[in-house]
Amino acid sequence: MTWEDQQRINEFSRLNLSLQKVEDELRVQKNTAANLDDAATDIDSLLDDDACKVRIGEVFMDVSNEEAEEFVKEKAAASAKKTAELQEQRTMLIKQMDLLKAMLYQKFGKQINLENADQTRDE
Repeated sequence: MTWEDQQRINEFSRLNLSLQKVEDELRVQKNTAANLDDAATDIDSLLDDDACKVRIGEVFMDVSNEEAEEFVKEKAAASAKKTAELQEQRTMLIKQMDLLKAMLYQKFGKQINLENADQTRDE
């Protein structure tokens, strides 16, 4: 094994760790989007015009339903933007990993195992 091969293996490992972190963040963003969708549905079903409270930090503030809807829309847009960025980052990491994997498998064949990275892919 040459120094360049070892560097490729190390780079693959770093990319794999980054991919796992990105996928964890994606799961958080998906949960956030689902919670915001539930919040928007709950706001629509309220009968009282000023029954909403918005949590900012550790404080709950009384707001009108319209303000709460706007708050949820802003948060949902930010969440969608962050999700798109993370998916783009995920795609780039996978492409880099596939390239390194192809080079390493071409040289080492079955003597090297890089398949654990594929376990994190759910799409």
